[in-house]
Amino acid sequence: MHVHTHAVAPAVLRNLKLCIRMRRRVADSIFGGGDSGHRYFLEACVFCWTVLRLLPVAEMTSASTAEQASRKESAGEEDNNMHNANRFSAFDVEGEEEEEEEEDTDMFPTTAPRPQPAVANPMTVADLLNSDDRNDAILFLLTLDEIMGLVAGQYRVLVQNATRHKRPDTALIENLLDATIAANFALQSVQQLEMELQAQHEHLTTPCRLLATLALPEITANVDAIVRQHGSKSCIKRSEIIAFLGDCMQCSFHNQSDSWNRKDSILSEFVAQHEVNATGSAELEQIFQGVMRITVLEIPIKPDVGVEKLRQELVRRTGKPHNSHSWLSRMNYIAGDRSIHHTVRILQLFAGVIDSCPTDKKLLMDPRRRGMFGNPNLPGRLTKIRDMDELLMSRLLPDWTNMCRHGIMGKIKLPRDSELCPFFVQLKSYVDNPRKPVTWSLAFGVHVALTSMLEVNHALPEIVGTSKLVFENYFAQATNAAKLSLNEKSSNINSCA
Repeated sequence: MHVHTHAVAPAVLRNLKLCIRMRRRVADSIFGGGDSGHRYFLEACVFCWTVLRLLPVAEMTSASTAEQASRKESAGEEDNNMHNANRFSAFDVEGEEEEEEEEDTDMFPTTAPRPQPAVANPMTVADLLNSDDRNDAILFLLTLDEIMGLVAGQYRVLVQNATRHKRPDTALIENLLDATIAANFALQSVQQLEMELQAQHEHLTTPCRLLATLALPEITANVDAIVRQHGSKSCIKRSEIIAFLGDCMQCSFHNQSDSWNRKDSILSEFVAQHEVNATGSAELEQIFQGVMRITVLEIPIKPDVGVEKLRQELVRRTGKPHNSHSWLSRMNYIAGDRSIHHTVRILQLFAGVIDSCPTDKKLLMDPRRRGMFGNPNLPGRLTKIRDMDELLMSRLLPDWTNMCRHGIMGKIKLPRDSELCPFFVQLKSYVDNPRKPVTWSLAFGVHVALTSMLEVNHALPEIVGTSKLVFENYFAQATNAAKLSLNEKSSNINSCA
């Protein structure tokens, strides 16, 4: 402080001393002297005390006394005092005794150095593996797996009742409605979980960023070391590196031809932001290409000779297998053969198709292309989500897109649609904004649809046929009842006439 003639109100010094005392006592009694945050806060308060104590203390003038007296007589004096009350007054019950207490020279020194913010330590793999955002990401995925397992169990019950027991068709529909309701509740739960996760960790806004947190701690530490060594900034937030690596991964999820794919600009933007020199930029380029390759290895879309050669080369160099869909472990319903991030990539690729199709046109779908799922000669039952890629890309997604653009979802706003049909609300947002990253909620909804088809498997034609007959019968009865009601009304009117 350069001006030493500025007068300080007595309450400022009194409150500052009280703040230092209480913060010191709390730190000593609870934190064993205080963690780094407590220590820095105390050092800053003590430094302020050493500066302010040298300034003159303002005295109460007669004009100020008269003004205060007039305020006390006003009607709003009490509210004004409450508004300007000392925030530390709860601790100032024995204010006079505190002032008379012998002051500790260590607590209130005459001089103190200006505290310097602590320099962040370099990131370590151990710290990244045990970070809060990574633990919360794992908990989020485990919860998704558990919820998906509950939904899959509902469809297994449906199949058992449809194939093992001779039950009326209405009982089958009852089981189908139970499974649908369970899927709706599950999707609403995932939406809530996703919002809570993003509120707590603002950088985990996309599935790719969450996957980067989970699967790339070593690469995150490497990027931090490169920026520290070759960049102008001494430190960088972990969330910034995770966002960068997640967005690099996102480039592999998009089509190469998508105009919003940032594969050509994301690295240069990161280098310019952190002012990394040419040496560091070259190292980051290698990391960027490596992230793109391991993403393709983790989530291949179709058999690719180049990908398999790359996999074999990595096995030869490292001596370790690099299997696909290995990032999510110990999860039965969203990992391995049922990897939910495979569904995320399929949706992200199809978004390019939606964006390229004019809104006044319909996407063409080929009913004959059902992939392995529609092959009646295939022995056994399907267990892999990726076996349904052709069905999803050629039939389901085009049909859903046309429904959202030209069908009932595109023409009217249903009441309470977020509760009654949350999946189609997510789907409508996806179709209207194909350039945005796919959300976990949408991927979960599509994954539920694919999981249900895997669970019912060869019983699907029977369930679809029975459901169609039951609902056609229901609508026919409703139509006949409406006609009878109209005939009765017209006959009553004629008789009265």
